[in-house]
Amino acid sequence: MLRALEHQLRPGGHTAFLTIHVAPGLPAAARRRAAREGPRAVATRSDHLTMLRKAGYVDAIEIDVTAAFLHTARAWLQESARLGDELAPLELPGAFAERQSERKRMIAAIEDGLLLRSLYSARR
Repeated sequence: MLRALEHQLRPGGHTAFLTIHVAPGLPAAARRRAAREGPRAVATRSDHLTMLRKAGYVDAIEIDVTAAFLHTARAWLQESARLGDELAPLELPGAFAERQSERKRMIAAIEDGLLLRSLYSARR
């Protein structure tokens, strides 16, 4: 995806994206838990800065926004729970409860230092 995006940018153009990713340096069991509790794309084989550089980007930077994301994720979970009686009927039976459970597991993984949220920026 990064290589394809690079071809869409003019020379000197910038790209930026937010992503949730596995914290570096985790033991195998913790890494597996992080991959299980995070979004599907969280289990990349390489870190995002390396992937950006391999795709031909320069001046790649990472800004950790985990604390702000954790605050937002907790608020999202709390408000979803508060509105659960209204939201649940809008989905398939059991889907709302499953999504809430997934959010709780992801928040726990972030609190345990297994998942991070970062802003990446790079230039072509």
